[in-house]
Amino acid sequence: MEIRDPFVVAMFNQLRERKIDSDKIILAVLLILIGVLGRILLIQYANIETVLVICLLSGVLLGGIYCITIPLVVMVISDWWIYNYTNYALSFGFNAILGLTFFTWSGFLVVGVIGFSMKKRFVYNMGGVAVLSGVGVLATIFYDAWTAFGFWYFIASSHLSIIEVYFAQIPFTMYHLLSSLIFVPLFTILFIYLHKHTIPYIKGVINPVKNAN
Repeated sequence: MEIRDPFVVAMFNQLRERKIDSDKIILAVLLILIGVLGRILLIQYANIETVLVICLLSGVLLGGIYCITIPLVVMVISDWWIYNYTNYALSFGFNAILGLTFFTWSGFLVVGVIGFSMKKRFVYNMGGVAVLSGVGVLATIFYDAWTAFGFWYFIASSHLSIIEVYFAQIPFTMYHLLSSLIFVPLFTILFIYLHKHTIPYIKGVINPVKNAN
């Protein structure tokens, strides 16, 4: 039976849109949990973290405002935990912490936007995993260069040159690249699996036909 009444059709369309919105929120919460828990649990390992991949996926899977809000929520929650339950905050002064926060948060926001720029072109297969992993490498290099500049400006500029800071950053960037090369394909494959098996809240966000290669 075909429904022709405009009011009923509009009502069903609104319900469908709300369902998709709730699906997006569920997916956003899942991404936030992965980002926060990964950062907290891996805090003892220099530059091994899950935030960068979550920023990329927030842009690729959800886009829009989510590629901004998800990185911010992850950083607010995890920074709150780190500053309250570790000695990290004691290492620098308050002004340095604020300055570093600006660079780390803005760096991850840019990564989220990079992910969003790939949303329409991303294909949910192993080729897509390879492409996103390559983008993750470039995003990692950008993020480390950006935050290293922030570290130099707010902390090390009085006794080190920016070149010296970048040279000192190389080992940490190597660890960060290793982290990205592990977590970007790992979590991308996870979400491809969810996509292929039409888990409800993934199916509501991603068109299961358009990218079903």
